Amino acid sequence: MSVKRTIPQLRKACLPITVGLVLLFAGLAEGATVQFKPQAVVTGEVVRLGDVANIYDFNPQVTAQLQQIVLRPAPASGIKVRMHVDEICSRLKASGVNMLAIDIQGSTIVEIGAAAASNSIQQVAYAAPDPAAQVRQLQKAADALKKSIQQYLAARQVAVKPEQIELEINRQDVPLLQHVLPSAYLVQGGRAPWTGTQELKVTLANQQQSMQTILVRATIKTGLTALVPRYQIPRGQSLTAEDFEMVAVDREVDGIITSFEEIEGKEATQPIAAGRTVRLNQVQPVVLIRRNSMVKVHARVGGVEVNSYFKALQEGSLGDKIQVEPQWKTKTRPTPINVTVTGINEAEIETGSTLTGR
Repeated sequence: MSVKRTIPQLRKACLPITVGLVLLFAGLAEGATVQFKPQAVVTGEVVRLGDVANIYDFNPQVTAQLQQIVLRPAPASGIKVRMHVDEICSRLKASGVNMLAIDIQGSTIVEIGAAAASNSIQQVAYAAPDPAAQVRQLQKAADALKKSIQQYLAARQVAVKPEQIELEINRQDVPLLQHVLPSAYLVQGGRAPWTGTQELKVTLANQQQSMQTILVRATIKTGLTALVPRYQIPRGQSLTAEDFEMVAVDREVDGIITSFEEIEGKEATQPIAAGRTVRLNQVQPVVLIRRNSMVKVHARVGGVEVNSYFKALQEGSLGDKIQVEPQWKTKTRPTPINVTVTGINEAEIETGSTLTGR
């Protein structure tokens, strides 16, 4: 059995927003109200706006269309993720929603978890198997095994990325892949030059915690690889490893992204087509502070922490140095202050700057 990183259902669920939807959003007259929930539980492969917020509008069609906007892939079973309202609004704007016509209310952070399907038979509740969760768990275990094989090869002076390793595992051995830490797998076997198809022995603990050895056929690809999106990614969307897969490329091209590390903490600067290689100029660090937004600035004065709100004169990502302007009234325009971006609409004052005011 080949363990791959693809989930066709996710590709289908995350198709781009249609032109008609964009036109519908642009035509909002009175404006819709989007009230975010503090917690949300999703049952599908993706998180939609309707999962994390209650939506009200006089036009039922607008409400229905807003509810269907895809925000991100659903978390794995048993795992919870948190989305800030600013990140959600960024994705809505990238999907064509006129944010000036939307009234945002409710929680500023939504905690999202995956639902466990269950039925009741003769008053006995049980959790039905979730195929999608099982696929995600298997992918995580396969990734951990690939990293373990990567470390095994590195000790033999062969440098490969986990994405350059393809696994073939006997069907009866697949249920044993439950561990998500590379250290849970002891890899042995193979032969020099350690590329191509390698027959490896992998020792791991089964569900009874007894050690068991399985045979794994690993194909080590030493050629060129690159990241491609699983589905079309709109401008402004924050990028995650779940949005991409690694594929082989025919030749080396300058400026294309070749590892998952290169998209961590990044967002799309333009729409990115599904199945196409991604260039470095198509991504940028996620913008945490927008120009003219109100920023909470933290500073320490004599061992006491002081917080005050400023207006951002520039936009910035995590760690960027930007200038902000005090909002208290003065006879002349206040002198801008240099700060370092630390979070969404949050920053720390730079050493040597002065934070005064109320």
